[in-house]
Amino acid sequence: MDSEIKQWPAIGDGRVSYKFHTIQYPTEKHVGLWRNLFRPCASVRLFLSTLLPNVPATIYVDIDVIFLSAVEGLWAHFKSFNASQLVAFTPEHLEMKYGWYNRFARHPFYGRQGVNSGVMLMNLSRIRDLPYSWVNTTLENQKKYMKQIPFGDQDLLNIYFSVHPEQLYVYTCEWNYRPDFCMHTDHCPTAKTNGIRVLHGNRQAFEINRWPSFKAIYQTLQQHNATNRWTESSLIVPIEEAMSKMSDRRKRCSVIKPYVLYSLQRSLSLRGS
Repeated sequence: MDSEIKQWPAIGDGRVSYKFHTIQYPTEKHVGLWRNLFRPCASVRLFLSTLLPNVPATIYVDIDVIFLSAVEGLWAHFKSFNASQLVAFTPEHLEMKYGWYNRFARHPFYGRQGVNSGVMLMNLSRIRDLPYSWVNTTLENQKKYMKQIPFGDQDLLNIYFSVHPEQLYVYTCEWNYRPDFCMHTDHCPTAKTNGIRVLHGNRQAFEINRWPSFKAIYQTLQQHNATNRWTESSLIVPIEEAMSKMSDRRKRCSVIKPYVLYSLQRSLSLRGS
């Protein structure tokens, strides 16, 4: 992985630096439980405030996430936090009839339909400055709800913010666009106007054939040489062609094509300006 990262143009020209950290949990007791909560090591996002003690703020993203726009646009949401907000998420769903939390959850959750933690902004300084321990609260909630949290760390975050809603900033769905927003109906309104900024291939959307448009984008990017800079001919044209070729008889999420292309075209235009 280290050798592949070093090939990125942003690394080579000094715009981006990186550092690897060893995953650690706050207690040795039940490390196996935490390490495999929902998905291997996904629960580490719950403990970044102690794992990164000198970092004031960070963005956490799941491994199945693709940025279709500059990360600076996502980072800019920190400026919109009010004085009490610690963390930012997008909604889990936007329509009640398709929501998971409002229909099936057996634990408290944020708002009417819960939030998704796949793309997560965290003000780590504020978390460390809480008058109580974020980590201990997390451990207590896990112990209390351990048999009721099928989505593990995301459920624990929903439980926490159901009690402390004033500490959560909710931003719009184009920053964490998942198949859930198009698999039944097209119901992420800001993606229609702003494009899809961050594409989240949960539900194995990048791997299986259920959502061909998601898979087409992922496979096209996989084939791109990381040492080459993005251009319209090397990025937009191949993705558009791949999405057009994908067979999608049921039209599952084929609606995302113009949203993806708009975001990519805008990103390249801004980079060139």
